[in-house]
Amino acid sequence: MRFDIVKTFSDGLDGKQARRLGVSGPLGELFDHGLDSYIVFLIPYAVISIFGRDPVYSVVCFRGFLMVMSIVINFYISHWEKYNTGTLYLPWGYDISMWVSSMIFIIAGVCGPDAFKFYLFGDVTFAVSFETLAHCIGLFTTLPVAVYNVYLSRKNRTGKKHTLMGALKPIWSLLTIIVIMMTWGLKSHNDIVEYDPRAFIALFGTLFSNIASRLMIAGMCHQKCDTLHWFTWPLLAGVGLSLYLPSVERTVLYTLFILSVLAHVHYGVCVVRQICDHFRISCFTVPKHKLK
Repeated sequence: MRFDIVKTFSDGLDGKQARRLGVSGPLGELFDHGLDSYIVFLIPYAVISIFGRDPVYSVVCFRGFLMVMSIVINFYISHWEKYNTGTLYLPWGYDISMWVSSMIFIIAGVCGPDAFKFYLFGDVTFAVSFETLAHCIGLFTTLPVAVYNVYLSRKNRTGKKHTLMGALKPIWSLLTIIVIMMTWGLKSHNDIVEYDPRAFIALFGTLFSNIASRLMIAGMCHQKCDTLHWFTWPLLAGVGLSLYLPSVERTVLYTLFILSVLAHVHYGVCVVRQICDHFRISCFTVPKHKLK
């Protein structure tokens, strides 16, 4: 809870401090937005945990997964917009989600999770209302604004001037992962999402963070992003094996999660090293004099 509140109030300070010290640049942007891409699934992930598994006042785990998916898609849409326009615009829906989640954590910390076990109106519980809000914020704020900004960028020729297929290219890697994960959750013989929702959602969040980070790097380097993420094939093989041999499903889930974390950390370390070598800077070191 404290981590989320501190992040909410200090998220806008790091860039100003970096510019004041003269150390702002691609490395700082990667750290800021790259770590945000991992945190963006952890926050709704934690909110869902507050609701628990109450048969009346909560939602089933698969719907919780859909909530996480909806929120991370909003984050991805903003960076897809930047990939096409060159400008990152975070809609006010992002700020609302941070404030709402912080208030939920504070109330849960003071009053306990039972504070959210009530009907908001009629037969609609607070958890269902939160679920609806999570889906609607992105649908009615992030997506329309992003599409409109990309349209204006193409119309005014101020963006990256991708072709239509090039502009849509970042969508396919995330869409493929989403389809595979949803198919796994729906077709699982062991109902794997209900059995271990934390590992399932953590696997999805880690893959999302890596895909989003690669999109950021492609945008910063003015390169084309990958059509499909390389982990699509191990994931597809793992899901196929799980559906064919349900007895190994848990082992497959944990193995895929561990591999995804190791791959993500390896990618991050390699990218940071390459950026530091290119700009001749030291990571986590602030020089005594401003860089020119």
